[in-house]
Amino acid sequence: MPKLEMVTFSGDPSEFWGFMNNHEASVASKTIDSQTKLTYLIQNCKGEARESIVDWVLLQPDEGYRRAIDILRTQFGQPHVICHSLLGKVFNRPQIKPNDGVALSSLARVMRKCQITV
Repeated sequence: MPKLEMVTFSGDPSEFWGFMNNHEASVASKTIDSQTKLTYLIQNCKGEARESIVDWVLLQPDEGYRRAIDILRTQFGQPHVICHSLLGKVFNRPQIKPNDGVALSSLARVMRKCQITV
């Protein structure tokens, strides 16, 4: 099988569960130590998400990894936070002009993601 591509997460709640599912498949489910899992988790987070968890390396690896996952879930993975992010992507966009198939397709993708996620 081809090697799984590591997904990065910048803190957009609408991308949280996709990132976590990728992390679970490519890192968390592997028989590697917690320090390595935490290192991968931090490396694959950017911006606000990374800032939220980077200091957990100061704890014992098992506790640091567990707390980092908990922080990410609390800040970015709660249903109301994800819904707010997705609805923002539906309603805070330019008005679709007549015959703008690209914009309509983009809106349809966001709405499909809302349906799947919620």
